[in-house]
Amino acid sequence: MLQAAGRGFPVGKPFGDNEPYDVWVDARTRTWRVQVKTATHYRNQTYCLHSHWSGYKHLSPYTPADIDFLAGYIRRHKVWYLIPATAIKGRLTLNLYPCGARRTAAQFERYREAWHLLKPKRAQVRAAPS
Repeated sequence: MLQAAGRGFPVGKPFGDNEPYDVWVDARTRTWRVQVKTATHYRNQTYCLHSHWSGYKHLSPYTPADIDFLAGYIRRHKVWYLIPATAIKGRLTLNLYPCGARRTAAQFERYREAWHLLKPKRAQVRAAPS
């Protein structure tokens, strides 16, 4: 919440523990639902970010119906990933490579510090016909 607020976004928490997201971020034209997770060290400079919630005896991946973004924080490197829910695509975990990827599996690196994704898209202005 501090990171988003420090970038000028109004933020808040839902009342109670009944929502699948931790915070909301107001982008003026839209309110984003954001789930926040801390990535854990896995091995070989790969960090594992859980992209699921636990139901009764099962794990379910987050979907765009649940959240808009998954915000993952890697404490050791002080780096954030803002991953759109549409990029999760049914995965229960996501591999992150803050030290650089050794293979082509680094598909989520484009979301590193991607705070710009929370900003409202500017309306495209068309030139008046002459």
